[in-house]
Amino acid sequence: MNDLENSPIPQETFLKNAIPLWVTSGRVPCLDGLRAVAIALVFYAHGTKGWSLMTAVGGHFAAARLGVDLFFVLSGFLITLLLFREQDRDGRISLRAFYTRRSLRILPAYYTYLAFVSLLWATGQIKLSASDWVGPLTFLTNLTSPSRILGHTWSLSVEEQFYLCWPLILFTFGRRQAVFVLIGVSCFAPIARFIVVRRWPGDYASFITPCVADSIAFGCLLAYVVVSCPRVVAWVERRAGAVLILSALLIGFAFVQTGPIRVPSFLTSSVWRIALASGILATIGLRHSPLGRLLGSQPVAWVGVLSYSLYLWHQPFLVAHSTEWYCQRPVNILLTVAAAIASHYLIERPFLRIKDRLLSCDRTVPATPHFGPTAGLVSHS
Repeated sequence: MNDLENSPIPQETFLKNAIPLWVTSGRVPCLDGLRAVAIALVFYAHGTKGWSLMTAVGGHFAAARLGVDLFFVLSGFLITLLLFREQDRDGRISLRAFYTRRSLRILPAYYTYLAFVSLLWATGQIKLSASDWVGPLTFLTNLTSPSRILGHTWSLSVEEQFYLCWPLILFTFGRRQAVFVLIGVSCFAPIARFIVVRRWPGDYASFITPCVADSIAFGCLLAYVVVSCPRVVAWVERRAGAVLILSALLIGFAFVQTGPIRVPSFLTSSVWRIALASGILATIGLRHSPLGRLLGSQPVAWVGVLSYSLYLWHQPFLVAHSTEWYCQRPVNILLTVAAAIASHYLIERPFLRIKDRLLSCDRTVPATPHFGPTAGLVSHS
């Protein structure tokens, strides 16, 4: 008989209350695959000419909005889970170590891309104004209106603002009190969207941090649930297929909005972001299913590992209506992948090794195992 059978706690109760191993250490199943799905949605939206299914059912760039929101929810989930692991292991959160990890993981590749754009600008290949550089250089792009080649850095700006604020909140208030901050952010975001849409024309509500912060907050709340409520995790894992289908239906409902029940537009973003968070947990619960094995397969996971680099370098090449040769398929895809591979292996990985050496000097216990590179939109530890 094993220890579980000798336990005074009934086996069924024990299994329902046990925290899955992936919550406390190691890689989170299917997450690289979900990153691959997110970057595929962005590529599909930015590189599709004319009519497409996603734009037909969800409006302009619906796929890109869904892909970026998936990145945001994943980022909040993974970063918070890493911070909780560190807190449980060491009894505290090291802000110095956190910001060192973020800087060495994100900044080298990011500023290499900006250097590439500045070279194009200096040689007259593209036209930019001095004001176009303010947002990207300061991670405030989501509050400015830069040119197209720098426009995608808005989501990286949202991420950096999250990295700056969330660990400080968690460090200052503690885990339980910080959850109330997350709930407040989640409730305030639709109000912010309502105000912005009413007062300012355009699509500012899709970019300004208070309007999109609920996507990251829902990811953070998901991490709190999996750490603090094992019964919820066990319940979802037992019904993962049904939860995933329900999540997909909610996302479709939020985008299509054609039935007799219509949700105000400033609330629909919250609907699909909640659905994304529940869908992530359900997908992890399906890790042993054919879907889970597909998302965990080496080719799909490799795309997920490259997702930050792919997102960073896709903007010059995936221009749907451009007639330039380097924006034509499949050349644009090949150029994006080549640039991403070069960025990942020549810039990002060497700095990751530097990061590991620096942080190993500060540890008296073994380091938390890495999930794999997930910076920028979804960050590596």
